Amino acid sequence: MNISEEKKKTLISLAIAAAYGIITLILVTHHEIWSDEANVYLILKNLSLSQAIRHISEEGHPLLFYALCLPFVRLGFSMAAVQGLCHASCCAAVFLLFRFSPFPFFLNIAAVLGAGLLYFFPVMCRSYSIIPLIMFSMAVLYPKTKEKKVSAVYPAMYAALIVAAANIHLIMYAFAVCTALLFLKERIYVAIENTDSAKTVWNMPHKEKAIILLTGIGLVPPLIAAAMGLSHYDPFAVSIDKTQNAIPTLHKIIANLYDPLSANLTLREVPTDFLFIIMAFVIAALFFIILWKIGRTSLQLAAAAVVSIAFQLFIYFVSNPYIMPNRILLIPAMLLFFVWAAFYENKDTPKRVMATAMALLFAISIPGGLHAAYRDYNENFSSAKEMAEYIQNNIPDEPDTYIFTTFPANALGITYYLHGRPIYDDHKKPVIYNSPNREFNMQAELSLNDKAYIILCRQQEDLLNRFTLLYATKPSILTYETFYIVRIL
Repeated sequence: MNISEEKKKTLISLAIAAAYGIITLILVTHHEIWSDEANVYLILKNLSLSQAIRHISEEGHPLLFYALCLPFVRLGFSMAAVQGLCHASCCAAVFLLFRFSPFPFFLNIAAVLGAGLLYFFPVMCRSYSIIPLIMFSMAVLYPKTKEKKVSAVYPAMYAALIVAAANIHLIMYAFAVCTALLFLKERIYVAIENTDSAKTVWNMPHKEKAIILLTGIGLVPPLIAAAMGLSHYDPFAVSIDKTQNAIPTLHKIIANLYDPLSANLTLREVPTDFLFIIMAFVIAALFFIILWKIGRTSLQLAAAAVVSIAFQLFIYFVSNPYIMPNRILLIPAMLLFFVWAAFYENKDTPKRVMATAMALLFAISIPGGLHAAYRDYNENFSSAKEMAEYIQNNIPDEPDTYIFTTFPANALGITYYLHGRPIYDDHKKPVIYNSPNREFNMQAELSLNDKAYIILCRQQEDLLNRFTLLYATKPSILTYETFYIVRIL
């Protein structure tokens, strides 16, 4: 390929990424912040740095995404800055895909139109939004890790990306460990081969030793965070009840791969009907074909792919069966990395079947992604903003007026949109970030003796019947963030 062709490919890739950015930015501007998104912002805004680190670690979360958001929050920017960070990351990932991937054009298009990159990653500002950029950057650098005569800069960059993958979210930890093992194996082999003296690890160049050491050190912090989370909430305790949920959890995972607005996100169950059976069979067949084809190219890559995906499934089966489409849609994106690497392993081997199967896996989610985007554009994703606007316009902010919430964890979006005006739990503590197991005790209502009390709740007939309903928001896509406000006295 000559220079003009390189430039042409770059310009085309930039144009596609720009078009993608414009379309998804329209969706971002119509998206209402919900509790999970607001929680990151509120933690960083309302807690000191040491308190935030302690709280995040106690939840078992790695720190990288919070570190990326911290400057924007501490400089006084709104959530729009965090949304911009997540959106820009997805645009950069799309550029890398079209500019550097060895895939046929139809696979790149299918990947971008899949529900993950079309809607869930660029629109919802969560740590998942950063992961495609990390994995695609690793894929671009992957060939450099296998070259004998290469600057240490590329291996160092690849190692940094591995560490970033490990520290962005716990579900990526097995992926990071597997890619780290493959990477370190290659670097040790290359370093020993390039050593003129005795070919042992101890005679490796100091730069190579430093890369290996720092990569290992970078994999430790997520383990510390997970251990702290275990000590507080025991999220990985395996019980008979949880293992019995394996089949329903697998059902939700499969459903989210083709119908992302299902299961826990909207509390809507996907029936085990003919469509589900067909889709489950097709998805299983595509995974088998892709992994088999990767294995024909490199058994190591296939094993790493299986372990990476299995680890994520393990977390759901025995720990947290709450299925978020952002997480599930990372599985095809993760698989794409290994397909990308397999394309480099043996360029002479035909890859059409592997590319076609991968494209079909993404294509399955396109209708669901378009449906989610259409609904978010036309409806409330969360009604937190609408409720906050009603409170600001209709309820005086007076010292003896309190606003309570029955579900503090689900009201964090309202807290964000109230811009400092507090809402409280039943102990009159401001709800300024998520605290697990924090629910409203209606018995505390008997002790509410101030001038006026307002309570926020999701649809609960007993509360709506007992008090005077002041306002009900429009139904939201997140059914548990459709809010009602009632007058207590």
